[in-house]
Amino acid sequence: MPKKTTVIIAIKILALIFVMFYGYVLYNRPTNVRVTNVGAHSFTVTWVTNSLSKGVVAFSKNKLLKYLPYPFNMLVSKFAYDVRDVNKAELQYAKKLSSRNAYSNKYKVTVLKQGKYYVHYVTVKNVDEKTEYYFKIGNGFAFWG
Repeated sequence: MPKKTTVIIAIKILALIFVMFYGYVLYNRPTNVRVTNVGAHSFTVTWVTNSLSKGVVAFSKNKLLKYLPYPFNMLVSKFAYDVRDVNKAELQYAKKLSSRNAYSNKYKVTVLKQGKYYVHYVTVKNVDEKTEYYFKIGNGFAFWG
C-alpha cells in the first residue's frame, strides 16, 4: 500500500474517532442541572443524562477549571462522586473495620467502583463557605460546565 493511501486511511480513522467522541459528548450532555443543599461546608449537584453513565463533579478554587478540557482539568481539580457510590464505599469500609474489631473516627473513603445512572446526585463536601468554587459535571471521561 502506498504511503499516501496509508496517511489518508489514518486521517479518516482519526476523523471517525473524533466524530464518535463528540457525538457521544453531545448526546450524553447533562440536562436539568441543579445546585441544591448549599450549606456551610457542602453542596449537591444533580443532573440527568440520556444514557446510563457515571456521575462525577470536578471542582476547584482555581478559575482555570472553567477553561481546561479533560484530562488537563485533573491538574487543578478535586473530584466528588455520586452519593450512591460514596455510600457503598463507606459501607464497605465500615464492614472492613468491624471485621477487625477496629474503630476510626478519622477516615478517608475512596470510591473504587462507580455505578451508572440516568439521574445523578453528587455532594461536594469539605468546602469553605467563604470561598468561590468552580465545577464541571461529567462521567470521569467527558466534563461539561
